[in-house]
Amino acid sequence: IAFTGDVPLYIVDPHVRALPDGTWRMTYFGVPTDRTCADSMDPVQTALPHQAFTASSDDLVNWTHEGIAFTAAIRGSDPTVWCEDALNCMIYMGGGGVSTDGGESFVEVEMSPPHEEPNSPDVIGTVDGWRMYYLEGTELVSATSTDGLSWTREGECAISGADPTVMDVEGEVWMYIKAKASSRPGR
Repeated sequence: IAFTGDVPLYIVDPHVRALPDGTWRMTYFGVPTDRTCADSMDPVQTALPHQAFTASSDDLVNWTHEGIAFTAAIRGSDPTVWCEDALNCMIYMGGGGVSTDGGESFVEVEMSPPHEEPNSPDVIGTVDGWRMYYLEGTELVSATSTDGLSWTREGECAISGADPTVMDVEGEVWMYIKAKASSRPGR
């Protein structure tokens, strides 16, 4: 893929979603060159504030950097964005935010996550609100919310894995996960 604009050094954990006009918006944890951590190659170890950036595309190949969309009050990475409609969206990345411009920018709000530090969250709409899949330690778990702000943990999922990506494909819920490494020797 190709980026144009003032792109940060690290583009981490992109979250891509289709927009109503047929274009695409990527939201990602970005670390500008001047904020990298000298002690670690891990972008999550950079000093606060952690920021989510956005980029847009017409073809999923060529992306135009748009800028900072959200600044997390606490350490956060792997942003997830979910939208009620074309304009009203929410983000979780170490803290919560709301948007009234389709996810171009977010204002911080008080959010009660289902766990102290939900890792690699992804959110999908349900009949009654929202369901979040995330890692709690090494376990894949889920939580529900009617308003997107206050979350209630449901429990561990029947499948195991990491870094869930959840999407609605023609009315069916699909989940892509990174498989856990097997402790059994392979052949």
